[in-house]
Amino acid sequence: MLRNLILLLCLVATQASAGAWPRQKGSGFASIATRLEFDETYTLSPSYNSIYLEYGLNGRHTLGVDAGQSSDGATRTVAFLRMPLFETKRGNPVAIELGLGKSTNRSSCGRACPGDAV
Repeated sequence: MLRNLILLLCLVATQASAGAWPRQKGSGFASIATRLEFDETYTLSPSYNSIYLEYGLNGRHTLGVDAGQSSDGATRTVAFLRMPLFETKRGNPVAIELGLGKSTNRSSCGRACPGDAV
């Protein structure tokens, strides 16, 4: 059953058209993901959950957030601003992105440890 579901998902997958160009003013994009792993008893369990958001501020700037948390409590959050620079002769977009974020590692002391922020 699981094998048939995986095959079906592969057959209906479409091409992802991502690029460095900004979102149109007022438009956005959201993605939620969960990574699953088998533990030592071969039980499937979530190991990392994440959310990715983009919002078009105007015709040139896109604001975004990329955040996630692992099953042991470690977190990562990055806010970013993207701005296109130019398009190459072959049509490839080139952009600059500035991000500011924080990561914590809770696995070593059961809570956010001093000095864990990156």
